[in-house]
Amino acid sequence: RSSQSTKCKNSKGNKRKSKKCNEKNETSDFLSLVSRGRNPDISPEAKGTYEKSLSFISKIRKLSKNESVAAKASDSDGCISGSDDTDSRSSDNSNEFTINEEYSNFHNVQDLDDIDSALFEKCQDWVFEDVDGDDGYTSPAERIKNDYVNNLKKAGGLYIHAGAAVASALQSTEMELKLFHLFISKSYFEAVRKWTNEKLQSSTNSRKMKRSLTEPLFMSYIGLELGMSLVQYNRIANYWQDDTFAGHITFKNCMSRNEFQIIRSSLSLSSPSSYNHETASNDPLWHSRSLQEHFSKNCAKVATPVGPSALDENTARTKTRTKAKTYNGNKPTKWGVRFYAVNGSVNPYLSSIMDNRAGNTTGVSGAQEYCRMFSTLRTSYDHVFCQGNDFNIEKDAPSSLWVLQMAHQVRNVVDPSGRRVFFTDNFYTSHRVAKALKTFTDGEARLIGTVRLNTVDCTNRYHLVKAIEMIETKDRGSWALVQAYDESLEFGRMQRESQAANRYKAKADRTPFVPPLDRVAECAGYVVFKDANR
Repeated sequence: RSSQSTKCKNSKGNKRKSKKCNEKNETSDFLSLVSRGRNPDISPEAKGTYEKSLSFISKIRKLSKNESVAAKASDSDGCISGSDDTDSRSSDNSNEFTINEEYSNFHNVQDLDDIDSALFEKCQDWVFEDVDGDDGYTSPAERIKNDYVNNLKKAGGLYIHAGAAVASALQSTEMELKLFHLFISKSYFEAVRKWTNEKLQSSTNSRKMKRSLTEPLFMSYIGLELGMSLVQYNRIANYWQDDTFAGHITFKNCMSRNEFQIIRSSLSLSSPSSYNHETASNDPLWHSRSLQEHFSKNCAKVATPVGPSALDENTARTKTRTKAKTYNGNKPTKWGVRFYAVNGSVNPYLSSIMDNRAGNTTGVSGAQEYCRMFSTLRTSYDHVFCQGNDFNIEKDAPSSLWVLQMAHQVRNVVDPSGRRVFFTDNFYTSHRVAKALKTFTDGEARLIGTVRLNTVDCTNRYHLVKAIEMIETKDRGSWALVQAYDESLEFGRMQRESQAANRYKAKADRTPFVPPLDRVAECAGYVVFKDANR
């Protein structure tokens, strides 16, 4: 939060007051710049005042744990007042006395008796989440009062495979560019430039280009494409306009609009000679497969997250007319190309990404394509998802792709703790996926997430429904722990026999089907939690 500099009138015969007013102005400017993420050059006196005020605020926060005592600076006499509730004051007199005493001790310190009260209020609100403890600050993991979550955060990290390349990039003067080329290499850009030149020369657009597509010109085009995701307009022509609130000087200085549109229309991410009409007709993303494969392999080659990770969808917003585009009204980005992505939870590093194969009619599933890119997973994939597997997941189902993406982390590097936890939402979470993941990783990976009752298998839904009915009459916050069961190998046969036995019976005489509960799942279960009063 920015705060305006406090104006004070300098008295001719009072140098000490003038010095303190200047110090207050500097402290206020310091807070204004820091709150905007800048690193200002400020005098040591102003920094000392700011740090001491933070230390004082941290002590106030510790002493006023009771919600009835609200610590704030008084503009009139410079003292801390408590809550307006008289009963609350009388019950917390000891706390108020300690706070007032602490405030008096703070103001007895030299050169701190004229701290701006408005600045003190803003500073008090701004540092509420960061200040805790005598040292002034605390780590984000220490703010969460949950040992399990804190242990997960402490176990999280990032294992760097390409240590030498990353260290060289961090020490370079072009650090951002070097790190970018770790994921999309210069050789790939050179190949794309060559393919684009071939397509450009074979088209009529070559006459409109006033200069050849050199490497600097092509990289300028790539930079402008990336910049369009940061500075967003509805039309490409708006970037080169001279109207008010339109246009951008960087786009105008790099190249003309005609050159940009000619390069974009001729851009080719694969060799023009390798075009296959059948593949292009059945795969709406055929033109971008080389980029996706190159980027995915480099993500797995550079680093691997350690500790907790998350599986979720990632949407690339687009307005193009393509079969790969899907609609989801519940998402902020309703139209776009959906990807399944696995990210590290502590260090947000993308370890795996794969499209959801929307509109793809080639007959190659996402799991098979993923095994083609990472051949080391092929043997385990064929063994775990063989016909008649124990967890009833088809080999070409999206669930098998999710398991492959999560298990890929384990194949890249073994977690130092010997256990890896993945978090998912109710679209991905199921006992079948959790068991398949555990089997694929030899017991190292676990799955935690919310579930949808209509996607739970029949064996576990039987007890979940009973647990939900049991806590319906309980108070809010009640919960029940439900044991998870593996599906019986004879489940289908027993269900068909039960349906046949009840076929000609009246509805009142039918016997409900009770799934076999002979296979208790190891270290697996459901927590049914009531989070509403109804």
